[in-house]
Formats: sequence, C-alpha cells, structure tokens
Amino acid sequence: MKKIIIMVGPPGSGKGTQAKKIALKYHYQHLSTGDMLRSLATASNLTDVERQAIEQMKLGNLVSDMLIYNLVFERIEKALLKGEGVVLDGVPRTVDQARTLQGFFEEKKIASEIVVLEVAITDEESFARLSTRKVCNQCGEIVPGVNVAEVCVKCGGKLVVRADDNEDIVRKRIEKQGNSALMPIREFYNQLGLMVSVNGLQQIAEVEADIDLILKK
Repeated sequence: MKKIIIMVGPPGSGKGTQAKKIALKYHYQHLSTGDMLRSLATASNLTDVERQAIEQMKLGNLVSDMLIYNLVFERIEKALLKGEGVVLDGVPRTVDQARTLQGFFEEKKIASEIVVLEVAITDEESFARLSTRKVCNQCGEIVPGVNVAEVCVKCGGKLVVRADDNEDIVRKRIEKQGNSALMPIREFYNQLGLMVSVNGLQQIAEVEADIDLILKK
C-alpha cells in the first residue's frame, strides 16, 4: 500500500469516516485538519493569526494555507519517521495547497507513495447530509440521518448539531469546498495520475469495500 493516502470530496461525503476506517484497519495515522482546528479552538494560548483562522472556520470560510501547513507537515514527518503511513483528511482544500503538498512530498522523496481517493457525491447530497447529521460531544463520532438517537452508542455522549452545520454555514461550506471548488484539485491530481474516485452515494460499507480494492492493488 501507498504510505500517503489523501482523502478528498465535498463536505459530508464521508471521507472522514472512511479515513478513520483506513487508519484503524491498516494502522495509519489519521490527520484530520478539521479535528486539529477544532482542538486548536479550545486552546488558551492562541496567537492572533490562529484566533483569526478559527473564527474563519466557524464562519464556514477556508483557513489560511500557512496554518494548515504548520499543522500538517510536522505530523506527517513524525509519522513517516516512525514507519507509519498517513491518511490526510481535510487537506488540500485548494489547488495551491495541493501543489505545496506535492512539493513537500517530492522534497521528502515520497512522491511515488501517494494515492488520492475521492469520495464523490453531489452538492445536493452534501447539503442534505450536513444539515441533518449530529456529532457526539465527547468522542466526536458523526451520526448521519434525521431521526437519530440523542445518545452516542460508542461512548454514551450526547449527540448534538455541530456549530458549523447550520444551514447558512453549510451553504457557504459547499460553495467554498464543494464540487466546483474541487474541480481544479481533481484536474491537478488527474494530470499526475494519482486520483481514484469511488461512489460516495453508496452505503458506508460499500464505499469501504471499494476503497479496500483500490488500496490493495
């Protein structure tokens, strides 16, 4: 298997769920920029730049490239030094980020160890999923669907609507991170021969099975 697995897809595509499954199954490090930023948001010693970035994230806007690089590059290096593979979830968000990531991998001489997995869904499906899902306030488990329970089956925590999943912010997120925004990223990775797409409209287990077939080739 490749050492670097980059997950891309519109918000709500399930790429985070599949990234966690890959990390658990194959003992890879799961690097979620969203989780990193939400964790950073609770810190008390933020710089002005970090504080402004967190505010932008809460509004559904993209966070500065430099903050993303600072969060991700060091963690990738640490994982590789320990002999672990990495699943990137939430980066790249722009083609400039994709180019910078690729330059980083080329500098580290691991450009041949990359696969980009797109979990493809429509923007309409993205909106439907994000505006109805809930998340556990303790373990962070995301639970899809309208009629979900109020308690997380994994840890017993309370299921709540995430702050950035209200309808206005969801629309803005799709505008900034949906299929139109993903198009130049797809083109970049397709030109490099790295992109493979799976149908994210399937059931979670079916998406997982398709991904396994790709990773084991």
